[in-house]
Amino acid sequence: MAAHNNSLFQEILANPHDDDVRLVYSDWLEEQGETERAEFIRLQIQWVNALPRDRRRPQWLPRITELKEKFSEEWRPPELTGVLWGDFQRGWVDSLTPTHWEAFVSQAERIFSLTPVVKIDLCFNLNGSAGAQTVAKSPWLRQLNSLNMNYNRIGDGGAVDVAFSPHLENLFELSLNGNLIGSEGAKDLALSPQLDNLAELRLFDNLIGDTGAMSLVESRHLQNLELLDLRANPISKPAREMLHKRYGNRVLV
Repeated sequence: MAAHNNSLFQEILANPHDDDVRLVYSDWLEEQGETERAEFIRLQIQWVNALPRDRRRPQWLPRITELKEKFSEEWRPPELTGVLWGDFQRGWVDSLTPTHWEAFVSQAERIFSLTPVVKIDLCFNLNGSAGAQTVAKSPWLRQLNSLNMNYNRIGDGGAVDVAFSPHLENLFELSLNGNLIGSEGAKDLALSPQLDNLAELRLFDNLIGDTGAMSLVESRHLQNLELLDLRANPISKPAREMLHKRYGNRVLV
């Protein structure tokens, strides 16, 4: 049976963005003779944190791939009904795709006890604003840095629930493409202090007009955006120019 330090693992679950505790866990694993598991954690952390031009990256990738192919089934969390686990990042599976939003909501406590999840893909499975409202109430969203809710037809009603969820303060990426969100929904997103840490906000293929665009231009809360995607929205040329004036090449419109 694989070695397991519950105390350290609980610390990883409580602090999923902290690499230091993962490295402490890898040291402990090595002491227990789990050298390949320890190596895998360290290599993945090195890979994520290295610069793209780091010449060591091509040396690490074959070994990461070899270890993952050999031990993936052993190291992955157990199967849960309606939950599709994602790939390994920084030593553990960190993402999932529920087949329906209820599978996430009903099993959230179990999900976050198994692996340090930081990304959830809810694309095509919220079935409108009601699903968005329920998911937005989940306190487990605090664990996430990335949330994909694309193409769920949540409209402005769903957008306001997401915007003012009290559990999104750690989110870096929010994707709301193709959701029938209009200018009122864009205004709510612009006014949300919960989205202060966002680096990426994707609103491609919605119904946001000039009023919504100007709300985003005037927002006091989107200071850290590195990408704002507003393509395929009915925004006029003057409003697009104002967006470029505020966000420069960080906005796609």
